[in-house]
Amino acid sequence: MNRTTVTSSNIASVGYDPATQTLEVEFKGNKKSKPRIYHYLNVPEWVFQDLIEPNLPLYNGSKGTYFSEVVKGQYKYMEAKEVKKMEPEQRFCNECGERWNDTGEFECPFCGSEDTEIDDSEGSDGEPEPIAA
Repeated sequence: MNRTTVTSSNIASVGYDPATQTLEVEFKGNKKSKPRIYHYLNVPEWVFQDLIEPNLPLYNGSKGTYFSEVVKGQYKYMEAKEVKKMEPEQRFCNECGERWNDTGEFECPFCGSEDTEIDDSEGSDGEPEPIAA
């Protein structure tokens, strides 16, 4: 979800997914806590529009005050976990010894052999561990 940066002492950015009515709020970290992202569920789009509004006249422009009075305690929420991008698995051909990023195909793109497997070796020299017969 794309977030919009806002001017606030506590909120770094906000985003919204209209399809799921999910409001995403990134809170700034401080000396005691790291930055965190939360998803608030079933939030009307106008709440998001208010949060990205540069001036909130009823709240003296304070995003934190608006958030505390309008969002906090009103909507169910959960902390969003950052998803780390996993490196693609390597596939190894037992026939020719070549490696490639696994695409779900079992056939070696180099020699056509179907005698391939996921290369889960941990060898320091980069060579796969011997395959037991």
